[in-house]
Amino acid sequence: MLEKLETKLPGALQKRGTALAVAAGLALVSVFGIGGLKLRSARGPVADVYYDRMETELDARADVGHNLLVLAAKLPGGEDAAGKAELEKALENWEASQQKGPSAKSLADLELEETVNKLGESLAKPAEEAGKTDLLNRQLAEFESHGNVFGHELEAYNEQAKAYNDRLHSFPAMLIRLIWGIQEVDLCV
Repeated sequence: MLEKLETKLPGALQKRGTALAVAAGLALVSVFGIGGLKLRSARGPVADVYYDRMETELDARADVGHNLLVLAAKLPGGEDAAGKAELEKALENWEASQQKGPSAKSLADLELEETVNKLGESLAKPAEEAGKTDLLNRQLAEFESHGNVFGHELEAYNEQAKAYNDRLHSFPAMLIRLIWGIQEVDLCV
């Protein structure tokens, strides 16, 4: 049956060398074309873990930081509370990290956590005097809750990201990666 098909091919393709070159070309297109699509599509689920779940928690923590600054402004002596200036700077750094990816945002969150805790401690007495202890405690509990969810997701994300990055360094994926311009996934701290 193949003999009949072979006789219908153009003359150049009936030569063994040409047929081998075409077969090799098709194999390369298959490996590098389909392989590139597979690598690129494998990145999506890893990135989704970060962008669909973790980033939301980090954004919520920054929102709580802003809420604490508003609360500090409303409390007697809150404007001068220890940690207020540091939290303002941490929130500026947080905003600057927005375009830099998961690693930069998780580092900015560590700074945010330190400054939120410091301001929370220094606002305890003014909040008590103003009858706003419950409000302060709710904000701090919300901040911690979002941090716990982020921490839970962080481990799973980093495992998936590391597995994906390791895959990019295996053969033939490392060649496909270079051809397609596929980048590693950022790990979080």
